[in-house]
Amino acid sequence: MKYNNTVVIMRGISGAGKDTWIKDNIHNARICSADLFFMKDGEYMFDVSRLPQAHSWCMSEFLKAVHDHVPTIVVNNTHIRCWEWENYARTALVTGYDVEIVSLICGTVDQVRNCYKRNVHGTPLGIVGAKALEFENVTVSCPQDLVGRIRSTVIQVR
Repeated sequence: MKYNNTVVIMRGISGAGKDTWIKDNIHNARICSADLFFMKDGEYMFDVSRLPQAHSWCMSEFLKAVHDHVPTIVVNNTHIRCWEWENYARTALVTGYDVEIVSLICGTVDQVRNCYKRNVHGTPLGIVGAKALEFENVTVSCPQDLVGRIRSTVIQVR
C-alpha cells in the first residue's frame, strides 16, 4: 500500500504481528514506538519502571515527525484502549494528516496463545491474555467525533 500524508496507528497485543504488518505493507515511513526507546546497541532492554518515559519519548518522536512534515508516520504500540492512541490521532488530524487505525485482533484462546508464542519481548501469557480481553473496539468504545474522521482496518490474527 502507498501512504502519503498519513499517520498509521498500529494496535495489537504482544505477538499480534504489528511489526510484520508494517514491514509487509508500509515502506519509507518514520516509525514511532515505545519499543525503540528500549533498544540499546541492537538489543531490547525492557525496563517496566521506564515505561512512562518510553511513551513520552515516543510522543516526542511523533511530534518531531509531524513538525518535519514526514509523509508517512507509523505509531507502533499496543494501544489497547482508545485513550492510548487518541492524542496521536487528534494531533495528526489537526496538522492535516489522514489517520488510519490498523487493529490486529485476537478473538480466540488459540489466537492469544499464538500471539504469546510469537511475542519477542517475553510478555507472560497472563498479560497477553488480559490485554486481549481489554482490547477496545474502535467504532464502539472511542469518541464518535474522532471515529468519523479516521479510517479503521481490522485484521483477525491467526
